[in-house]
Formats: sequence, C-alpha cells, structure tokens
Amino acid sequence: MGAKSFVSGRVALLTALVGASFNVHSAVQPQPYVTDSGVELEPWLKVTGIHDDNLLRSQTNKLSTSGTFIEPGVKVRLNPGSAQFNLGYRLNRGDYYQSKVDNFTDHFGDVGLQWEITRRNRLSLVYDFSKRHEGRGYGFSEGRGELFDKPLTYDRNNAEAIYGFGGVDAAGRLELSVRYRDKKYTNFEEVTQFQNLKEMRYRGTFFYQMAPKTDLLFEIIRNDSRYDVQRPDFLSRDNDDYFGYVGASMTSDSAQVVGDIRLGYQNKRFKQGNRDKFNDFSWDVGLTWNLKTYSRIELSTSQRAKNPNQETGNYVKQTLGRVAWRHAWVERFSSTLEYYHANDDYNGIVRNDKLNQYGVSFEYDMRRWLSFAVGYVHGDKTSNAEGIGFKQNRYTLSVHVTL
Repeated sequence: MGAKSFVSGRVALLTALVGASFNVHSAVQPQPYVTDSGVELEPWLKVTGIHDDNLLRSQTNKLSTSGTFIEPGVKVRLNPGSAQFNLGYRLNRGDYYQSKVDNFTDHFGDVGLQWEITRRNRLSLVYDFSKRHEGRGYGFSEGRGELFDKPLTYDRNNAEAIYGFGGVDAAGRLELSVRYRDKKYTNFEEVTQFQNLKEMRYRGTFFYQMAPKTDLLFEIIRNDSRYDVQRPDFLSRDNDDYFGYVGASMTSDSAQVVGDIRLGYQNKRFKQGNRDKFNDFSWDVGLTWNLKTYSRIELSTSQRAKNPNQETGNYVKQTLGRVAWRHAWVERFSSTLEYYHANDDYNGIVRNDKLNQYGVSFEYDMRRWLSFAVGYVHGDKTSNAEGIGFKQNRYTLSVHVTL
C-alpha cells in the first residue's frame, strides 16, 4: 500500500481490561509455508506458565494460583494482484492449578481484504470475532469477583470498512470509515444483559502533507452506543459521541520519532436529557522515539469519556498513559521496562480509580523460529469506592514457536 499506511497508524494504548498485563511479544521471524497456488500459511504456538498472587483482584480474598496458557494459531495470506486477503484464527486455553473454576477457552478469528483499486482509490474490509472470557474481578465483576462462581463469557463482533482517496504521495488524502462493534454476554444473563452493547462509528480523516512522511491531519468521529436491554425504571444509557481532532502523522521508518498525535474535543450526549453531558478536551497520542537501531522509547496517552463497565454512573472520564523502553543488549537478548497509569473519574456517582502498573520482561531469541521470555508485572489500584482497590503480582515464563 506504500510507505504511508492506508489505515491510520494510531498506536493503541494498553488498557486495564482482562489480564491488564504487559504482553511480551516474541521476536521470532516466521518463514511461512507457501503453496503452489501462492497461499501463505503461518502456524504458531505460544505456551506460557504464569503465577498470579491475586487472581480475583480482591482486597480481602487474595486467591494465589499458578497456571498454564496454551495459544495455537494460524495466519493465512493471499496476494492476487493489487489485493491482499488475510485470514487468522487462534485459540487460548487457560488452566489454573489452584482454581479450576477460573479455567477458560477463548476463540479469536479474523478476515480482511486490502485492495488498491487504482493509484488513488483504496479499500480495506476487516471483520473479526471472538468468543472469550472476562476473568472474575475484571470488567463487569470488578470489586465483586467472589460473587461469581466462574468467569463471565461474551461474544464480540467487529466489522469495519475503510475507503481511501488520494495517491500515497499526494499533497492531500482522505480516509472515510464505518465500523460496527458489539458485545454480548453469554452467561449470568439476569444481570449481564443490561451491559450488552452495540456501537456504530463514522470517521473522516483528511491528511495534508507538510513534509515527506509527515502529514497534518484533521479528523471528525461520531460514535453511537446503544444498549440491548434497559433496566426498568432506569434512564436510558444510550448515547452519541462526537470527536474533533487536529494533529500529525509521522510514518518514516528512518525518522527518529514516528507515530500519531491527535488533539481535540469530545462531546457525549445521552438520548435522555436528564443524564449529564460530557464536554471536554480529548487527545490520542502514540509515539516511538528511536534512540538507536537497537533501543527505543514508546509513549502513548489518551483522554476520553467512555461507557462504564458496570451500570453505575453516566460515563467515565478516562486518562491513560504508558511509557516503555525496549532495548536489545546483544543480537538475541532484549528487555522491556514499562509503566502504565490509568485515572478513571466517574460521573453520576462518587468514584475515582487510579491504577499504576510496572512491568519488566526479558526475551531470548534462541533461533529464528524459537523465542523464550520471562516477565513480571506489579499492579496497584486505589479507589474511593469500597472494594475496588487491589495489589497484584504476576509472573510469566513463555516460549514462542513458529515455522
């Protein structure tokens, strides 16, 4: 698609969702199997041993357990002419030795098409689905994990179409996208049905080239959130979000600093007017500072109002920040130091949460196709709401194998 990515290079922040852990990404270099018809097959397997001293993220009932995660997966690629097809599937099986009720099996699948129709017209279609779990003490069950006798399970669908107009080296380019996303819990429906959510997002981004590989950008977004079931006698939580951003996108592989900067404003409006609106500054920044060819610093931060994971409150003003230093000490041995901070300020109830996480990991690439990693994460969450805060230590040892 050219040096300028068709899909804008937004760097996603590490969130405090299931696991809230710092993932260690192996540096294996796969050599896919290519069939006579040109189809590339890339199978892989990752096995991780873990020890978690507070699996339920509880203040009082600290469940300590070891376990094993087994993740097999496969990627399939086909490149006929100016199009590229992608297909992927992975399974994640988790077994906890001291808490078998928390065992899980997650499924993830995706399919995508990237098509350069002409030099000025590009189209990207992406669909992914998952059947996964939400660990006790996370998300909907945060602060009350002991009340559930097993993890919550849910299905998620995500479909997006992105159209790009303008040559990759043109002074001006336009991207338009439509995305549908939903989340539906599949157990404990008597209480979880009120969190089933559908979202539609519409985005338009104009890129203006200021310098080679550096674009000024202007972006508008509308995101509609609709809940499947409204609790009787509760005000509707259906809402619409409007974002306006200006910023810059730097994509050169040889530049010292690359990434995206978006600064702007968010307005959240509820369909029933008795709930408070949100009007405030919003931003989304993801940058990589290449100190050397073997050392880099990653910085990401954002602020926005989001829908709560539970039924309490109107919205959560969430401010996130993450910094990481990745360094290769020798050719096959590298390390990562990371710090992550989240501040969640709730509207409609008296609650403010602060999460601080510190992580360190080391990786050894024994072969091109074989990598080992060891990691440690310490999490510390404080809150003025009863039962929400916790301290957690998590240790991991993993092996990653590919073709």
